[in-house]
Amino acid sequence: MIGAFLITFSLIGFGYGINLLQRFKRVKKGVLWFLSIGILLDVSAIICMISGSRNSLFSLHGLLGYLAALLMFIDLVLVWRFYRKRGTGIQIDKSLYWYSRIAYGYWVAVYIVGLLLVILK
Repeated sequence: MIGAFLITFSLIGFGYGINLLQRFKRVKKGVLWFLSIGILLDVSAIICMISGSRNSLFSLHGLLGYLAALLMFIDLVLVWRFYRKRGTGIQIDKSLYWYSRIAYGYWVAVYIVGLLLVILK
């Protein structure tokens, strides 16, 4: 149950951070903060869900979730690297813009699949 709450707060953190990044096309401190919090909450949720699950660590939903977390972690690293190299006033590259959008879209799709699996159980 705690994992479900954490993953929902992770969704909020990622969503707000990605929304800021997509809207302003600049890496601001709020983007960094919300994406970082999203990752911390996501990892915490994964740990809670693994410890509370009777299923294998390598179920289909688990593997999809690990990939989603990895994609968001890569996004966080890319955003931090951009920030360290160029600062906050520079517009992000199109590749970072699209990677962030796709990674977050995949993460949301996996979140919805997990939600449906719990509801339909």
